[in-house]
Amino acid sequence: MTVDPHSPSGDERHALLSSIVSSSDDAIVSKTLAGIITSWNPAAQKLFGHTEEEAIGRHISLIIPKDRMHEEEFIISKVSSGQKVDHFETIRVNKSGEQIHISVTVSPIFDSNGKIIGASKIARDISIRKQLEAELEKIHKQLQKELEVSKQLQRQKDDFIGMVSHELKTPLTSINALIQVANKKLQNSEDPFLAQAMGKAAVQVRKMSAMINGFLNVSRLEVGKIILEKSAFDIRGLIADIIDEIKLTATSHEIIFAGGEPCKVVADEEKIGSVITNLVNNAVKYSPKAHNVEVNCTEEGSNVIVSVKDQGIGIPAEDVNHVFDRYYRVENTDTKNISGFGIGLYLSAEIIREHGGKIWVESVKGQGSTFYFSLPLE
Repeated sequence: MTVDPHSPSGDERHALLSSIVSSSDDAIVSKTLAGIITSWNPAAQKLFGHTEEEAIGRHISLIIPKDRMHEEEFIISKVSSGQKVDHFETIRVNKSGEQIHISVTVSPIFDSNGKIIGASKIARDISIRKQLEAELEKIHKQLQKELEVSKQLQRQKDDFIGMVSHELKTPLTSINALIQVANKKLQNSEDPFLAQAMGKAAVQVRKMSAMINGFLNVSRLEVGKIILEKSAFDIRGLIADIIDEIKLTATSHEIIFAGGEPCKVVADEEKIGSVITNLVNNAVKYSPKAHNVEVNCTEEGSNVIVSVKDQGIGIPAEDVNHVFDRYYRVENTDTKNISGFGIGLYLSAEIIREHGGKIWVESVKGQGSTFYFSLPLE
């Protein structure tokens, strides 16, 4: 057998190992199978507070809380059978009696004959990590609690909206019926003002009904009760009818729609109509100094795309990604005098998504906005 003249001798290897143990940042402790401490490096002194002289010869229970002594039995049983214990997280105590969270790895020590005579333990302080985990857990529980409170408030709010909306619909139904009766009686009237006034009153009742239905639909969406009643219809015809109705009150704007050949879609006509109505009304409402609103309906591949373009105040860049959020309203000097509840776009987006379509907006502040939605073709 050839001996490498450059390989370290036994004494040199021992000195090297001793140097590594002494300079380690982790506590390294060895003990007999009976639990008597036989070595104790400087990092162990720093972690547990006991000097080498104080620790060597003492039982390992010196640093083990009484309620954790069963862990020592488990570790020794593993080591005695030649097994290694990896990254065992536990609690130990220092000289002052303070608890320390540590991660410990324990390996068996063999003599020259291969017999297990003890255990070597490497311990790392994980107190800071455990403290952070505890803080995170505390924050998580607090957030869960706040989330539950928020959900409860949301449920109460939705219940309230639903109740109030139902209560408001009853008198509106009566008012609408009275307007229809009055219109019949005014058919032969020679006073044009009365007929015009009743027409405007009917439009306002429809607007109020649409707003109440919006609140009701938001509440239904929250509990998953919105139901689509799909049928085939001409979406271009629907757009034209809605524009004709809006023109009765939006006299300050010209609403431009080219129309075209019938375009059949299978969808909930009433709900798609509410989306179009909301987008066109918003275009008028948020462009008080402009005069034109452009509506287009084009077929692209397997989809139909409807767009509503205004030349109004536009949307700030930081608000664009939130306009379809529930109850979200752009708040600035341009919008402070414009009424609204922040439900129209949210409800429109949910209706379009329920149909498997998409809704989006392109806008530049001060230059107007274009809202789009797509629906699958028949």
